[in-house]
Amino acid sequence: MADAAKVFLGTIPVVNTRRGYAVRLVRDFGADGNVALLDPDRVAGWFIFVWGGGAATTFNVRLASLRSACGYWRDQGWLTGDPLVRLRARPAPPGTSKALSKQRVADILGSDAPLRERVLWHLLYESSARAEEVLMLDVPDLDSTNRCAVVTRKAARGMSSRGRPGRRGCCRECWPGDARGRCS
Repeated sequence: MADAAKVFLGTIPVVNTRRGYAVRLVRDFGADGNVALLDPDRVAGWFIFVWGGGAATTFNVRLASLRSACGYWRDQGWLTGDPLVRLRARPAPPGTSKALSKQRVADILGSDAPLRERVLWHLLYESSARAEEVLMLDVPDLDSTNRCAVVTRKAARGMSSRGRPGRRGCCRECWPGDARGRCS
């Protein structure tokens, strides 16, 4: 089981996601266990024992990661059945976060925060990219001529991310050669 988990984790490019997927199954079922012998009753009992007392969101995230691992192992031919057949996602409470007001967005984008934070906020706001995607960018990923960046989306496809048309975007400090002014 340890080898199967190691191979699966090697397919996940994002370090934080890989850390979140750290397969506890290996520790609890034994490193020498055989993935092909995962019994649905035993897996369901173990999963509910380990994650059943947590919040619905935590339960569902852990179930999704285990489902992803089992799907990968099935694709490799190492697993034939579905050891998660007895488990279902729990209903999660609706999100309570609300969109920021236009004034709050203007305050954040116009703040005197350090350049790195201003660039991050502008890039998130203008591109609608996920914070994880933006934080993974390196300088070579930035195209200052076309004012865009190539980000890797969740589905691991490269995608160009740009600000909305007609927006001024970031300042000349952020994009060399851009004389349009301060982040706003």
